Amino acid sequence: MEMKSDNYETELVESFLDKLMEDRRFCYVKMGVYHAEKAFLINSVLRHCLANRLGKKMSESEILRHFKNLNRFLDDKVEIRWQDGNIVYIPTDPPKHYKSRKKKTKNND
Repeated sequence: MEMKSDNYETELVESFLDKLMEDRRFCYVKMGVYHAEKAFLINSVLRHCLANRLGKKMSESEILRHFKNLNRFLDDKVEIRWQDGNIVYIPTDPPKHYKSRKKKTKNND
């Protein structure tokens, strides 16, 4: 079995980043001003992935899972939080089986 080089890991992240730069969900120009409101958070996740992969602490499949979640973040389907040095993805929509616990009230007009 052939081991992939550290260069491969860097290219994996760079390839994702190149595609990200062309994605209008990530970055767009309006009246000559670049807008990339999610850039800093996405950059921190990518740097975390690359550092852990180069340190042999993260598998390629874990990196790809983070890439999928970054796409979900760009679609506003998840929020990203850092918790005790770990990345946590929080769904923005409740599960379909979720029922609201709000009590219905009658209007007393």
